[in-house]
Amino acid sequence: MKNIILASIVFLAFSLNAVGQKATFVDHKLVPDHSIESKINKRSYELYVSLPKGYSAKDSLLYPVLYYLDGALLYYTFHGTRIVLDLDREIEKVIIVGIGSSETEIRSWFDNRHTDYSPSYSKETDLKYNTKTKSGGASKFLAVLKNEIIPFVDAHYKSNDNRGLVGSSLGGLFTAYCLVKEPKLFNRYGINSPALWWQDKEVLKMEKSFPKQNSELNIKVFASVGALDPAVDMEKNMIAFCKSLRSSNYKGLEVSSKVFDGETHMSVIAAQVSRTLTSLYGVKK
Repeated sequence: MKNIILASIVFLAFSLNAVGQKATFVDHKLVPDHSIESKINKRSYELYVSLPKGYSAKDSLLYPVLYYLDGALLYYTFHGTRIVLDLDREIEKVIIVGIGSSETEIRSWFDNRHTDYSPSYSKETDLKYNTKTKSGGASKFLAVLKNEIIPFVDAHYKSNDNRGLVGSSLGGLFTAYCLVKEPKLFNRYGINSPALWWQDKEVLKMEKSFPKQNSELNIKVFASVGALDPAVDMEKNMIAFCKSLRSSNYKGLEVSSKVFDGETHMSVIAAQVSRTLTSLYGVKK
């Protein structure tokens, strides 16, 4: 009995001591899994990889790969959402790869995504946001994606030919650009809060002039926007883009969309990630 009392006193002493101590701040820095130096646009890119449960180098299973833009910013959102969805097996087993830049400062990150994700040069927009880099680098970034990043991932991970791309805001614009520029590079597209207003809606016009050889597109598209997004015509343009895709009657094309009530340009992101994963990789039960 004395031993029990003594043990209780010791435990209580340690507990009170722990309560009295102030918690120390721990900076959980996100470390990329890979870094790539592009020979095409002379830029550095970092890859953040989230592997599906059960992934093993010892078996012969191959997995689809979902690439998403703004990799460092959205890694925890994608990775955490996938873990939760995996608990109830709501999505396929998929390798998720975030593509980010090596810049650590917000200003540099903003400038470089402004260049990579925009299809054409816009002096007006560059001046508006006071960027240090020029817009209009989407064609080069698409080449980086196609010829450097995807081959690298395919060489290092057990991937199959089923590829997806997800982007938000300017990243959503770039994803829509990829769809109309080179639709068969990916077969699943997540186009979220797309900045389709860019250069007098040029990507919308590109979709309308799709060449006839694209009459068959075996792809899935999910597009979304927050109802409270302050950007001009964001919701209207997203709906118009989806309507145009559907009306073209491309064989094999599946288009779904969602307007999230009560969500802004930023608050909608978490909801978009979850709905994108379930829309493009959802498991039917």
